[in-house]
Amino acid sequence: MHACVRACVCACVRACTGTGSCECMHARYVLALNNESVQSGLPMMRPMMLEFPALEGVPAAEAQRLEKQFMLGPNWLVSPVVAANATSWDVFLPDLGSGGEEWVYWWNQTAVPEAATNAWLTVDTTSLLDFPLFERRPVSSVARPSPAQVVHDPKEEEEEEEEEEEEEEEEEDTKAQEEAAPHANTNDLLWPAASADDSCNEVSNVLGDSMVLQQAPTKSVVWGTACGGLANASTVTVTVVRDAVGGESETVFTGIANVADDGTWNVSLAPVAGGFESYTLVVEDDKRTFQRNLTDVLFGEVVLCSGQVRDHLASSLLLRVSCM
Repeated sequence: MHACVRACVCACVRACTGTGSCECMHARYVLALNNESVQSGLPMMRPMMLEFPALEGVPAAEAQRLEKQFMLGPNWLVSPVVAANATSWDVFLPDLGSGGEEWVYWWNQTAVPEAATNAWLTVDTTSLLDFPLFERRPVSSVARPSPAQVVHDPKEEEEEEEEEEEEEEEEEDTKAQEEAAPHANTNDLLWPAASADDSCNEVSNVLGDSMVLQQAPTKSVVWGTACGGLANASTVTVTVVRDAVGGESETVFTGIANVADDGTWNVSLAPVAGGFESYTLVVEDDKRTFQRNLTDVLFGEVVLCSGQVRDHLASSLLLRVSCM
């Protein structure tokens, strides 16, 4: 979860409970936003103009000021204080129309008069804990209760507690099984050793056609096992050939490696600049009885296990958000 979203939720809980702990009174609200985000792509943190399209017509200077605040879903307006030693901070409260809604300053639960909306409001930020945080709620709480005022069914709460206990037991069992299982060596995953029970990989099965190897200045490595067609090899040669584009192919590197006592071999390639040119890696033994071509190989940036943090979280995790 984004740090600002998490901070906002925790701050709301702290204000209501009077503690710094996060018992997630707003977990259902955040969960609903999460599900909406996954299904529709609508962000949890939203620019003001997304929730209030009428603001699109404001002058450029005002629009720039509005970029300093955002909506957490449709109900929460947040304006982080980003200036050092600021004892006050301006926040814009859009007009909510005649729909029976009002803005409530969360820290003291004071409703903002309708006459003060659709204008900039100065908020006292002397305390570091009290940043501008407003909830959009119905004037009549019966018509549409605030997420913080949701009343839980005791039976439902009991069922949730039982589910959480079962999940915790499953997590403990899984952890115990993982600790009992032998840990794989990272090198074994990238550099599989020869075994009588494994199929022969003259060239590691991690390598293949249409792969991307790390570009210069890093030296990429090609490796494998002297078995099968390489069983009698003393040395292994890897040749890097730039594929022809309107001309002849060109050999850019040739590397030779001795087969180790344990039957493994590896060749470090010369650094190759990244780009869209494709290459062919030719693997041969010194007896010229074995040849394997790895085609359509590119050189570029290789990043393992990377990606943007997403909001595809299990409901059980969202319902048990904790703050450090």
